[in-house]
Amino acid sequence: MKRLVEFLNKKWIRVTILTVSSVVVTVLSTYGIWMDMPQFVQVSIIATGIGALLSVFYLAEQVRVATLEGRIQRTYEYMKRYNSPEFREDMAMATIFFRDRTRSNQAKWEAVKTDDILKSQIVLSMNFFEELGIMYNKNLLEKTVAREFFGSISKSICEDANDYINERRKDPKDEKNYKNWETMNKSF
Repeated sequence: MKRLVEFLNKKWIRVTILTVSSVVVTVLSTYGIWMDMPQFVQVSIIATGIGALLSVFYLAEQVRVATLEGRIQRTYEYMKRYNSPEFREDMAMATIFFRDRTRSNQAKWEAVKTDDILKSQIVLSMNFFEELGIMYNKNLLEKTVAREFFGSISKSICEDANDYINERRKDPKDEKNYKNWETMNKSF
């Protein structure tokens, strides 16, 4: 019973049920024993069919608006996370690390392996953009807002972190790391 309730709570199933019911009412009113029915029954069937169709259109619009509002809300939540003082500090340290040209890539890679704080700052920063890429690519963010706010930031950080990404991908289990981020950047 619980699974049935969960299934019926999905918005698309409600739209489907309303659509099918409106089609059934329309078919019944068009065919069948239409001429033998009293006029008030005919008017009732027509009114029911019109009401069902209007309900379908209203529900479809509500689903569209709720989906858009959800995407906008998620986008602003990512913007809020990005602008938090804690994240900005981690992002600044990761950016300084990536842009450091005084050490070789190998020396930087060794530093990441031995310095847990640096490693966490880099991983948090990189994973933020990968998560953002997943949400963006699955159309769970408002793309125009995300593109305007994160576009140049994301591309710049990805370019700076390219050596780090390539080093991570040398491990076969990590070869797909940050692919969503790169895919998102291509669409910017």
